[in-house]
Amino acid sequence: MWHPFNNESYIKLGNKVFVGHACEFVCNEKILIGNNCLIASKTTFNNTGHEYKINANINQQPITSQAIILEDDVWIGTSCVILQGVTIGTGSIVAAGSVVNKSIPANEVWAGVPARFIKKRI
Repeated sequence: MWHPFNNESYIKLGNKVFVGHACEFVCNEKILIGNNCLIASKTTFNNTGHEYKINANINQQPITSQAIILEDDVWIGTSCVILQGVTIGTGSIVAAGSVVNKSIPANEVWAGVPARFIKKRI
């Protein structure tokens, strides 16, 4: 956390959440994890990035941050990366090794780099 003692930077875990070994939370904005979620090992949540406009060097670009939200009953496979501004809907599954750079609706299975829709959960 960049600023651990303010009202904008925090991680909130719901009830009965499993977080596997070697997960990483890069948090400059809130990260909200709902109830009954499974987060497999080596998953990274990163809600911080940089702008990349041509008018300045990369290391001088402003930082960007947007919340990450996992709704209830979400399963994240091992070694996934969840990026800023993403909401993963209730009951959705993200396959191992996926990079999630956009929000996922409820009850869907997504996989890949970048993650894409695979099928509805039935």
